[in-house]
Amino acid sequence: MDSLPTTLRSEGMEFYGNDREGDRETKNGSEGNEKALEILDEQIFYKQGCFEKGRRWIKGCHPELGVLVHGWSGWETVQDFDRIRPMHTFEVHEK
Repeated sequence: MDSLPTTLRSEGMEFYGNDREGDRETKNGSEGNEKALEILDEQIFYKQGCFEKGRRWIKGCHPELGVLVHGWSGWETVQDFDRIRPMHTFEVHEK
């Protein structure tokens, strides 16, 4: 979920969710036109090399992001996504 903030911020949105220890991270509202999103879960169901195909569940109704379902925590948005992550990064320096 490390690339989620840049992905969603490019769409004008801010997100929050579980940290690595599983404790819930909280945000007090949102600034400007940004919407605060809570990522409930994310699952990768296909991966080949640096390509990933997955699904994420977002708390609340966000019809512009995906399909609305009534889940365990009330209304949730289910979003399918494709992501390409870099396998290696490097810098080139001229001599």
